[in-house]
Amino acid sequence: MNQVLSFFVKYLLTIASLAFVALFAPRHGYLNLTHTLVLGLVITVVNFIIDLIVPRAVNSFAAGALEFVVTFVVVKYGYLMFWDANVNWYFALFCALTLALADVFYHAQFVRRKQM
Repeated sequence: MNQVLSFFVKYLLTIASLAFVALFAPRHGYLNLTHTLVLGLVITVVNFIIDLIVPRAVNSFAAGALEFVVTFVVVKYGYLMFWDANVNWYFALFCALTLALADVFYHAQFVRRKQM
């Protein structure tokens, strides 16, 4: 049950991060709610699998960098699934940075607390 709750929290955090960037950077890209939900699900599934494969105890920097790159690639090229989405490099970079900061919070609050 902890894995399901952890996945749900990570999904909500991903959606909030993408929506935050979409709200405050409209000149660099456009994502509506459907785009945010679908891309958020793809990013969350891939990052959750990365968290399971590359544990933070082994190499925290490598896992964080890999999640950053995956988020950047999914946002940059994932918009091709939608005909009305518009994303440039800055928007994808802002999304990846925001999600990386949110991921630091996620791991500090949920993963470390679970391990204690």
